Amino acid sequence: MIGGPLGALRVLAAVYIFFDSNRRGFGLISSILLSLGALYVPLVVVPLYLLFKVMPIKVSTNMGGFASKNTSKEEQHVLTRGALCPKCGSENPVGTDICRQCQNHLTL
Repeated sequence: MIGGPLGALRVLAAVYIFFDSNRRGFGLISSILLSLGALYVPLVVVPLYLLFKVMPIKVSTNMGGFASKNTSKEEQHVLTRGALCPKCGSENPVGTDICRQCQNHLTL
């Protein structure tokens, strides 16, 4: 079923999508489902994953209790998308205190 050079490419894409989606803050189940989709339906899942990976996340004006009315737009952007690590530059989920990539302590 998964053999030859195309099979190896499918496995490589599935492994990449698993680790990348996990690093981006997707849950374990979502990462597994995305990687299985890349393994069994690569012509659909891989282009869609890459397309949505590069699309910017829209900043919501309704912060769902995360920000007050006095919060600036820059602070709302950080609260919506998560904190950027000052050491390695990777984006971390909202509410994390330690960078998932380099284990550096995050401060806002």
